[in-house]
Amino acid sequence: MFRTFIFVALALVIAGCGKTQHDTQSKPAGDGQAHETAAATSVCAAHQAPVELCFICDASLREPGRLWCEEHARYEDRCWQCHPELRDKARLYCEEHGLYEDECFLCHPELRTSAPSDTSSAVVYCDEHGVNEHECGICHPELAATLSPGQGLQIRFASSTSAALAGIESTALGSGSAAGGITANGELGYNTDRLARITSPVDGVIRSVHTDVGNQVGAGKPLVSIASPHVAELRGELARAQAEEVVAAQNVEREEKLFEQKAVSAQELADARARHQSARAATRAMRQSLRDLGLTEADVAAFMRDDADESGLALRAPFAGTVVERTATLGDVVKTGDVLFQVADLDVMWLTLAVTETEAAHMRVGNRVDVRVESLQRDFTGHVTWISSNLDESTRMARVRAEIPNRDHVLRAGIFVTARISAGDDRSSLMIDRDSLYLIDGHHFVFVQRSDDLYELRCVEARSVSADRVVLVAGLSGNEQVVTKQSYLVKSEFQKSRLGAGCVD
Repeated sequence: MFRTFIFVALALVIAGCGKTQHDTQSKPAGDGQAHETAAATSVCAAHQAPVELCFICDASLREPGRLWCEEHARYEDRCWQCHPELRDKARLYCEEHGLYEDECFLCHPELRTSAPSDTSSAVVYCDEHGVNEHECGICHPELAATLSPGQGLQIRFASSTSAALAGIESTALGSGSAAGGITANGELGYNTDRLARITSPVDGVIRSVHTDVGNQVGAGKPLVSIASPHVAELRGELARAQAEEVVAAQNVEREEKLFEQKAVSAQELADARARHQSARAATRAMRQSLRDLGLTEADVAAFMRDDADESGLALRAPFAGTVVERTATLGDVVKTGDVLFQVADLDVMWLTLAVTETEAAHMRVGNRVDVRVESLQRDFTGHVTWISSNLDESTRMARVRAEIPNRDHVLRAGIFVTARISAGDDRSSLMIDRDSLYLIDGHHFVFVQRSDDLYELRCVEARSVSADRVVLVAGLSGNEQVVTKQSYLVKSEFQKSRLGAGCVD
């Protein structure tokens, strides 16, 4: 079966492809089931081979890494129309089928049982464009998808003056600071590490409101007072727990004196002490319940005075800041969890930016961020504090957060800004205009001039620094000439075979 496949493959260099047919020729008597199977095999009419072996029709059957001549439908190292120098003049040649006679089993059926010839070859040279075939970007533009940064394909113009007459110009790469940054859009917001939502811990009625939106408040300052039956119940339970603790303590003291007089047993003294401990624990639990509502220890002490408001609960600011939102209104009935105020520390604002995956890969926590706020005609400087580990599913962008000092409180949440983020370090980097960078088959490329008529499609790794400039991270050295004017004409030359032009006339 292997030999049959090899000889079929050699026969398949005949160009063209037709519809399939069934081989219904008679077979020698006694062939049995094998004859029935062969009679039903689908055969490519143009190439006289089983469809499952026809690599002219099915590109997936071709040898990986072996160049294919699309114009003549055969492997490059077997295409003697493009490469007549590869043909062995000492071997008889079958002009009808485009094979050596000692390989052509169409003319010589007896060869079907012979061993195949060695079809391996050395590096194939493209005579038309004067480069190695595996580097010829005009004949094989499909190889661009296989390149890594620093690798390239050659593009030869018709003459040494063609490029100059077309106005194609090349220049040495300029240097710039990678720390010049990546430009990105973002939105200012509050520092959520210093943003507090004051919610009601109980059901009740708002009895008084002590501040308003925009006011500065100190840590612990009362914002709103709520009258709640639940608070009154807790106060009553705490009062009972404290009274029971006092009685239990007095019992222990009495039992200890009686025990010294041998009037009570040790067990009775132990029971009294246990009741005291239980009463103390109940008192601590009730005090903690009140602290959980937001009362301080001083509040609890004042709360238990005889003249204290039995149902009032004051909600206080957890830190010094500015009241940025208020929903509390005198007399409102509130439920547990209702937001009544928001207090924010405006000394530092958070800036959330959206950057590409490639740009995010070159950022680090601590990178400098420069922000221009057009409405204020002012510049601000901060630093990156967080880079997301995932991309947004809809935009495919990564989020970056920066802290921006706001000591005079002029920045507002919700402002859209443009920021420049320094990426990498301050080392000088190769920079190029964005118009000279091309995205082909998922990779970034530039065109490098090798001589007057020879250019190279070079794969590079690039990242954005601004709307019109990019930094080349890998793939080029500083002493190379890159096409910066009319580069699309070089791209057109590279892509002309994809547009229908053949590699040979």
